[in-house]
Amino acid sequence: MAYTFIEVEKFDIDSEWDSLYADSLSDLEGGTINFGELTDATEKKNLMISLVNDDTVANDRRLKIYKDGVPAMFNYCYFQNNHYIWVTGTVARINNSKSWTASTEFHQANKDFVQSLGGTHWGIECIKGSAIDTFYTGMHNNGICFGTLVETDLDNNMKRMLWEY
Repeated sequence: MAYTFIEVEKFDIDSEWDSLYADSLSDLEGGTINFGELTDATEKKNLMISLVNDDTVANDRRLKIYKDGVPAMFNYCYFQNNHYIWVTGTVARINNSKSWTASTEFHQANKDFVQSLGGTHWGIECIKGSAIDTFYTGMHNNGICFGTLVETDLDNNMKRMLWEY
């Protein structure tokens, strides 16, 4: 199995994006994204499109990750000070599962990608106590995320988890 990492200028809102969004919606609604007062499905989708395609962060990047040619993950990120940080994204179910995200093979491919850019750190920003927070904490504790972890509290109940390679 092989992973391919491709940076794009903007995400096309097409069948690939729609598929990943559909696979991610329950996670997004479960606390990964703060939808605030939004309850309408179209409004939620439009907010997510805005979050991944608007230029809201300095040095932003958009990353498409494919597993064996299949769309696996699309992330809105930034890259500065040799840190590659995922801000928000969508994750596919491959063979009806997201377990591929918890594999050392995936995290090695991610590390190789970050280092190919000259990066020395990889991280995520997430809502404290959210499923993403719990998931990555568990993976780190199980040795799946490579490097030394430093956690930083951010505004609005957010945190950054940053691994130094």
